[in-house]
Amino acid sequence: MSNTTDPRLQAWISHIFDHPVAEDIRKAWYWAEDAPTWEGTWEDVPTLIAERFERSWELLEEFSDAALDQGFWFLVGSSPEDFRDSLLDSRIPMSARVRAIASFTPLFEQVMVARCSENLSHLDAEASVLNGSCYMWWDLLWYALRHDLEDLPIASEIHAALRRQLTMPHDACRESALHGIGHWVKTFPDMAHLVDEFLAANPGIRPELVAYAAQAKIGRVL
Repeated sequence: MSNTTDPRLQAWISHIFDHPVAEDIRKAWYWAEDAPTWEGTWEDVPTLIAERFERSWELLEEFSDAALDQGFWFLVGSSPEDFRDSLLDSRIPMSARVRAIASFTPLFEQVMVARCSENLSHLDAEASVLNGSCYMWWDLLWYALRHDLEDLPIASEIHAALRRQLTMPHDACRESALHGIGHWVKTFPDMAHLVDEFLAANPGIRPELVAYAAQAKIGRVL
């Protein structure tokens, strides 16, 4: 375990990532009837998300790509506790929830850029093991939050995080943001201008990414 003085954070990281990796994600540890549950305080979850991802390079470096991928799918896609709900919980300070969303930027900068291949997941099934969770990150969050996102500071931070991600010099991360925009634009149509900004700032990107951006702008992504 990484050297950190906060036992809550150590326990949180272990709960998400420190498990044997299943060859079939459908048989991952968290689907077992006797899977361990999070024993910490629910109100701490957004802060723990932020504290971990703000220091992704340090706190996650010991885990393999496969262990990280399994943990990311658990966190944003499959968690029985549905940790994503903590981002909408009005009992938790708004500042903590916005900080959690903002921490996705260092996660992508420090982990996804370093470990993902630059393959485009919507075209290439042979990308690196982390590309799948990278690609689906904002899609899964949209699916969980789209009907209840009345907290404007959180909506604004999602908008800002997607804009920041589009500036990262890595095609898989930019594809992830475009994929997210392709879903979030259905909830927030003004996000379409992020695609225009991206294309204007990157005239030399590969044609496949340009084509995908056009689909994302009108909400036609899978």
